[in-house]
Amino acid sequence: MVPIAPLDARVLLGTILKGTTARYYVQAPIGEGGQGWVFRASYDDAEGFPVVIKVLRPDSATRDALDRFRREADILKRLSQSNPSPFIVRFYDHGEANFPLALSTHDHVLLPFTVMEYVHGESLHEVIDRQRGFGLALRRTRRILKEIRAALEIVHAQGLIHRDLKPSNILISNEAGREVAKVTDFGLVKVIDLRATATQSLAGVSLSYAPPEQYEPGNPRVGPATDVFSYGAIVFELLTGSPAYPATSANPFEALRRIGTGNRMRLAQRTSTLPLELQSRADIVQRLDAYLDRMLAPEPEQRPQSITAVWEQIDAMLREAEGVGPVDISAVTAVAGTMPGHGTPTDPSGSYRSPSQPPPPVYRVSPSQPPPPQPALPARAMGTPPIGAPGISQPIPGHRPHVPLSPPVPSMSGRYGPRDPADLRAWSFRVLSHGNPGALVRDVTFSDDLREVLTLGNAGLVQWSPSGWSSVALPIGLAPNELRAMTRLAGAAHACVGEGGLVAFLHGGALWDVRRYPDPDVVFHGVAADPAGQVVFAVGARASRGHAIIVEALSSGWRRTFEVPDLGPLRGVAFLDDRIAFACGDGGALVRVDDTGLTRIAWERSGHLRAIVASPSRGGGASVFAVGTGGHALSVQLGHDDRTDLEKVGTTQDLLDVALAADGAAWTCSANARVLRRDVTHAWRRVPVDLPVQTNLVRIAPRLDRLLTVGEDASVIEGTLG
Repeated sequence: MVPIAPLDARVLLGTILKGTTARYYVQAPIGEGGQGWVFRASYDDAEGFPVVIKVLRPDSATRDALDRFRREADILKRLSQSNPSPFIVRFYDHGEANFPLALSTHDHVLLPFTVMEYVHGESLHEVIDRQRGFGLALRRTRRILKEIRAALEIVHAQGLIHRDLKPSNILISNEAGREVAKVTDFGLVKVIDLRATATQSLAGVSLSYAPPEQYEPGNPRVGPATDVFSYGAIVFELLTGSPAYPATSANPFEALRRIGTGNRMRLAQRTSTLPLELQSRADIVQRLDAYLDRMLAPEPEQRPQSITAVWEQIDAMLREAEGVGPVDISAVTAVAGTMPGHGTPTDPSGSYRSPSQPPPPVYRVSPSQPPPPQPALPARAMGTPPIGAPGISQPIPGHRPHVPLSPPVPSMSGRYGPRDPADLRAWSFRVLSHGNPGALVRDVTFSDDLREVLTLGNAGLVQWSPSGWSSVALPIGLAPNELRAMTRLAGAAHACVGEGGLVAFLHGGALWDVRRYPDPDVVFHGVAADPAGQVVFAVGARASRGHAIIVEALSSGWRRTFEVPDLGPLRGVAFLDDRIAFACGDGGALVRVDDTGLTRIAWERSGHLRAIVASPSRGGGASVFAVGTGGHALSVQLGHDDRTDLEKVGTTQDLLDVALAADGAAWTCSANARVLRRDVTHAWRRVPVDLPVQTNLVRIAPRLDRLLTVGEDASVIEGTLG
């Protein structure tokens, strides 16, 4: 019997649910749908591995809903066991438990729950919605479609049809700095040749993405071509920013009529919203439209029957538009500082660059053969906005520099008294801005006075100040999830780096200089500028091979590139002075770069290093510290061989950032809201933090008597001395 009283989701918070293989600690709500609640939980321990728990609502526990819920668990289990895919949300466990019906009663009801992979990211629907009616960048569109195709190939190979493929059922995850599409929601999956006897209600599918056979009694014609139709609708929406068959609340059946007649908007009618590479290629747009006609045909027999064959056709056309082929870096002649489709490459002075100018030299590094020294750098300031450079600088029309998005917090005072910063008990902490469960912050910069914070994440660039949050507009063609890291430059400017060799400069909060390293296979995970603002180092990996790469950029173009085939991706980089920089990354990668080239630095472990800081010390020395997973922290003593010391750390949590205060003291922050300070014994001591948060702290900015740290969920936390 289905209970009349609805379940109050709050009673689940803090409870422990027992599955078939483990226990799960319910921690926070993520979302709510018509048939269930979704919670963030941890595996087998209050601070264990994060998972998602999906619970069926009792007021939706009809026989059909129970069947669908259990079917999804069975399908996910089958897909996870047979051929696990990074592009399908993983199934971990399931169970049934007695849940109280409300806070004020002792009545319980037996309801099923499913435990699944926790995806750091957002839905594809949210990604498209943020484009404001414009298509995604072509490179990004092609990658997302490729990963959806890979998921569908596995589903179809198991004799299954998804039947509910749509942007809201595709999650865009951030994994190790890379965007990954994951297909989810298998509640409507059909097993091929298993005939149903009931008519599928319209409420069970999404009108804009479901072909006519979805509504036939028994669904006898549902097959791979059903998912091909939905895939075609997603192709159209990724390219244009709008659905092929819009379904409005005023007339939801208009979408059904258009689907049944094949009457849709054409790509050629939406030229101005297409990716830049397609806007001038009417021939490719015409071929894409013709192939979409086949994919979106009303009759399933008229559509392609293989998702693999569909992808091969779509990929070939998108690659042709993008001009993508096998990349030979030695053959690249462009050093373009321009967005695709924005004219001839120029430099910030406004003069045109010759297309025949050679590319930056590439050094494939081995320990026995460092690259040759380079000539002195020209005296140019990276912080100077490139005003008047056509094709590079892009002011954002109508950009408002500050629009508060949240209530103000109390004003902050200045100095806090003559207490010793090393007295950890003298520090107190408070939350200035609470986090958002849907946020995923990747990087943060701080103003010198700590009154402004700029975050980079799945919402793009968003600025916090005591009066609230405000968004920073991105230029058309630059997607939020392309961004991976940023650093402050002179004059309040910023350098942002990311996928596809992206190196973009933001001046004055509204003027963009967007560049692409001439090799789209490069992904940058970290960036730093030298003290004078002349040089920017972007570090990351070659995406196709996963090995380390460092690119040196000047205001006028690219200078040097270092590739290290046997080192993993680099994640952090810091300048010691205007000539020496250090970088760290996966597998214990640690290197030094100066005028003589790149030198590896060996240390006794191989844990992943996530952040590094370097600064001249008083008395002519230097302070270099790197931190990483498992509580690793090491110092580097500069000399002929740059010796390292692994230091004692008061936590085993992953250390995510490291920074120096004005007194030279090193501070670090970690997963699960830990803050630590390095003392005179070279041990990293945990600071007592009594906060109602358990977020991962991604960046920290210490001063003598005050610090700010920002969480992965965009929470802003202040520490004060005294």
